[in-house]
Parts: sequence; structure tokens; C-alpha cells
Amino acid sequence: MPLAIDLVLIDCVDLDAMTAFWCDALDLEHVWTGPSGGHLLEAADGSGRRLALMPAPSAKTTKNRVHFDLRPDVDQGMEVRRLEGLGALSANVM
Repeated sequence: MPLAIDLVLIDCVDLDAMTAFWCDALDLEHVWTGPSGGHLLEAADGSGRRLALMPAPSAKTTKNRVHFDLRPDVDQGMEVRRLEGLGALSANVM
């Protein structure tokens, strides 16, 4: 049986800020809050894209082990500026 990634789960200290950022950045909607307080985000367009955010008790102290390679369908520089306006940290643009 082939496997598919159902969703990516991100631990975060500021759950509300991360939920707002990813919903705006990727056109997602917060559709469910789980019993542990995590948020499930789903694509507003019904495409099935999903992302989960879980509350973390403390800030990370080491390098991220997973990152997203995002590919915009518009000018990359313009998209970087949009995401930075939403609160993203400076990005390396190749």
C-alpha cells in the first residue's frame, strides 16, 4: 500500500500567531482545535492541503529539522515581501 503525507505538524510556542500566519500565507482555515489544544488548518479551496500546529511548552533552541520550500506562482520577491509583512523572518531568495 503506498503512503502519502497526510499533513505536516509544527510545534509552536505562540499558537495563535502561527495559526494566523499560516492561514494568511497559504490560504488555510482553522477548522478544528484538538483535545491537546492543537489547531488543524485546511485549504480554503477544498484541495485537501492540511497543516497542524501543536502548542509547545518552550521555544526551540536548535536548528529546524524540517523546512518548507515554497514556490509562488507570482514574482518571488513580491511573495517574500508579502510573507515578511505577515511576520515571516527574512528569507534567502535564490
